[in-house]
Amino acid sequence: MKAKQWPEAAQVIRQQTYVDDPFAGADTIEEALSIKRQLIDLLKSAQLELGKWSANVPDLLEINNSNPDEFAISIHDDDSISTLGVRWLPLSDCFHFVALLSPQKENYTKRIILSETAKLFDPLGWLAPVIIVAKILLQDLWLHGIDWDSSLPPELSDHWIDFRRTLPLINTFKVPRWISVLTKTRWQLHGFADASKRAYAAVLYAVIPQRTSIIITAKSKVAPTKVETLPRLELCGAVLLSRLTRHLLDGIANQPDSVTLWSDSQVTLAWLQGHPSRWPTFVANRVSEVRTHVPQAVWRHVTSADNPADVASRGTSPPQLTESQLWWHGPSWLPYEHDWPSSSLQAQPTDEALKTCSMAAHTACIQDNKTFIETLAKHSNYEKLLRIIGLCYRWYLNRNRKSKSRGTGFSTIQELNAARIAIFRVMQQDKFKTELDSTRRGRELAVKSPLRRFVPILDNQGLLRVGGRLQNAILDYNEKHPIILPGNSPLIRCYVEHVHKLTLHGGIQLMRSHLARSVWITNGLRVVQGVYRRCITCTRYQARTCQQRMAPMPAYRLKPQRPFIETGIDFAGPFTLRMSKGRGSKTTKGYVAVFVCMVMKAVHLEVTSGLTVEDFLAAYSRFALRRGGCKTIYSDNATTFKAASAELSRLLQATLQMSGEIINTLALQGTEWKFIPPRAPHFGGLWESAVRSFKFHFKRVVGDNHLTYEEMTTLAVKIEACLNSRPMSPLSSSATDEVALTPAHFLVGSPILTIPEPAVEDPN
Repeated sequence: MKAKQWPEAAQVIRQQTYVDDPFAGADTIEEALSIKRQLIDLLKSAQLELGKWSANVPDLLEINNSNPDEFAISIHDDDSISTLGVRWLPLSDCFHFVALLSPQKENYTKRIILSETAKLFDPLGWLAPVIIVAKILLQDLWLHGIDWDSSLPPELSDHWIDFRRTLPLINTFKVPRWISVLTKTRWQLHGFADASKRAYAAVLYAVIPQRTSIIITAKSKVAPTKVETLPRLELCGAVLLSRLTRHLLDGIANQPDSVTLWSDSQVTLAWLQGHPSRWPTFVANRVSEVRTHVPQAVWRHVTSADNPADVASRGTSPPQLTESQLWWHGPSWLPYEHDWPSSSLQAQPTDEALKTCSMAAHTACIQDNKTFIETLAKHSNYEKLLRIIGLCYRWYLNRNRKSKSRGTGFSTIQELNAARIAIFRVMQQDKFKTELDSTRRGRELAVKSPLRRFVPILDNQGLLRVGGRLQNAILDYNEKHPIILPGNSPLIRCYVEHVHKLTLHGGIQLMRSHLARSVWITNGLRVVQGVYRRCITCTRYQARTCQQRMAPMPAYRLKPQRPFIETGIDFAGPFTLRMSKGRGSKTTKGYVAVFVCMVMKAVHLEVTSGLTVEDFLAAYSRFALRRGGCKTIYSDNATTFKAASAELSRLLQATLQMSGEIINTLALQGTEWKFIPPRAPHFGGLWESAVRSFKFHFKRVVGDNHLTYEEMTTLAVKIEACLNSRPMSPLSSSATDEVALTPAHFLVGSPILTIPEPAVEDPN
């Protein structure tokens, strides 16, 4: 009801009142008097009396003699009134500033500098080019780690004293309150954004076409302490400009005819033109925010020399700011549209913009190698990281090739090897930069260098390798001179986790044995132990077992013989097998026959479809024809399975008691069968351990899934390869010692899991 009776006063109360002070204006004196009368009547209806008035026109200061509390502020030529913390000169209708500085001191601290900087109250950002200098100085104090009450270093103290000496000059600044825009005036809003290495800023101007332009508001921020590329800082400046523009448009009634925003960064303009889904997360989020804040804005390109935000992003002194027409009024061509620069966002991204973006990314990689390492470390999947870098390597090779000869499709071995070498090189350059420089120049490493004891050499690919004393050994070059990798690199954990999965969640010794064939990781045992302990799958299946005192080993365990001449046999299962692939396929039971060499602990696995005599003889035939016949076979006594289910006990008794048919068949082949004593499972600890190791890998890989017979056979062979690649003795922590033997050395001459390395010539 009150708003309908006094509409103009109601609008002032809602939108132009701060605490208990209304601020209002009008195009004419009559309209201003009308607003004044409505304000008086509206507030008087609520028993609120307005008693203090100030205006830039004397006619508005007529006093109502009926109200003894109402009075007009006496104004002289040099008097100013505080308006929202800013001093206003009513007679000249200008804002001005007052620098309240304490007396100069001999020693300045961070606390004093922050206190004096906070006194420079500038809510509209007109002094942004001056205040940003103080903000950058405060950031330098934090980066130097200076305490609140500690004296400043001489260079920072002199910088602050020189800056402080010019601060009183801001008392001479005067900014017109009226921006020459009436209610019906057609005007445009123009904004500029810019960034430097230390700060980024945004500034807005009100432009009356063909007449004038004047500053409205501005804002500046210091750049983050984390080093960012200049195009990204320019994008942050564009975000700041969009927020400032949105804030202004939401607070004014007379909206502009158009909104034009300017930036001197071609890369930022290209980002703003593309869809956010095309860019990385950092860029996509900010491009989306800019489009949300100012969807109606037109983005255009401006040169750095004509960009007023450049003044605020780099900082300036009060004397220079006083004379800067670029800051107070913008470029001279701004009111005249026909003089605007022709480049705009509607044009397609130029090759120059794309080249600038590539150069910026390349410069970032060179200037901040740690940031590049952290970016690579975000990929927890080593194989995916290899493919990504391999595709980058392909792009590098394709850039000078013709379209018909360019590489396409899946990553090749050459690309993956190049990616692997690139990852190793990045890790070494990050942690072993000094050692790399010394080795290239043929100098001896420093005494405190962690690589000094390795006597490192540099291969033809620029990688540091262990020197050692095995130059004349009959070994592969990678085993004689493994690549040295830093154990404290963010990427090393990703690589070791890849090896952990490659060995089917193998233990610490298996992982170290596999790694030692091609690389040597500093503090490798600690790194491997950390990966193994952080593996959720391994932690879930790891359980504490009781330790039993062991008897002396039997003689046949210590006599050198051919693999599997003395063999232990056991069964693992049952496992659920599918008859075929596809939905609705039937399932059946399957078992795994485990053959263990009693001398060198080699393992052979055979998948069987049952526990009948025929099934066992078929499995034994396949084993004997591939590994050779056995002189003696050892197995459990049937009474050790009494705790099993009735069906399993019956089947195992029928198989492991070895009926006359089996014993006769094996006797004809020269094989003797021996059983361990009843109720003494520790006599068969070797094959029980093999069954446990098989289940260790099997459960982690398969889980609750059901496999077909072919899939089960394939997995059994893979697990057999892992078990036969385990070292037979504890690994040494010395880089000069030979690689430990595995059962696979006696079976095929080398570890089965070893991937063929690319040929590297021995320089000797």
